[in-house]
Amino acid sequence: MAIFSEYLEYSVEIFMDDFSEGIVLGHKVSRKGLDVDKAKIEAIEKLPPPANVKALRSFLGLAGFYRRFVKDFSKIARPLNVLLEVDRPFDFDSYCLIAFKTLKDSLTTTPILIAPDWAKPFEMMYVANGYAMGAVLAQKVTPRRQITPPPRRNF
Repeated sequence: MAIFSEYLEYSVEIFMDDFSEGIVLGHKVSRKGLDVDKAKIEAIEKLPPPANVKALRSFLGLAGFYRRFVKDFSKIARPLNVLLEVDRPFDFDSYCLIAFKTLKDSLTTTPILIAPDWAKPFEMMYVANGYAMGAVLAQKVTPRRQITPPPRRNF
């Protein structure tokens, strides 16, 4: 970036190529795949359940940053988001506790993004329209674990 710094805003866009190891958005990237940064895990594991709206907003802000890695994030977080409604009493019940623990578990375990298995077949997925196109090369794998959203309840 230092080499092209004077051109960054006008004609040069920087991207990473052949990135092999490091910490990226709280995840350790290595030859083994994607792992969660141990320092972040310890901090999140020590979080107590929120005791008030301010603490809940803080937790949901953190969790929301990683929402793209959490399947059914909105469904899981629903009992917590309800507590943020105007004139709603802060009643952190068992549904909220299940949602909190499920999100904490999701934030402290590795997402399903791993190094390819060169012995297995690849699948090309693509999309194109009149404005843009994109593609991804992927492999189907059996998930290591399945996160179950908290039970539904009427609000």
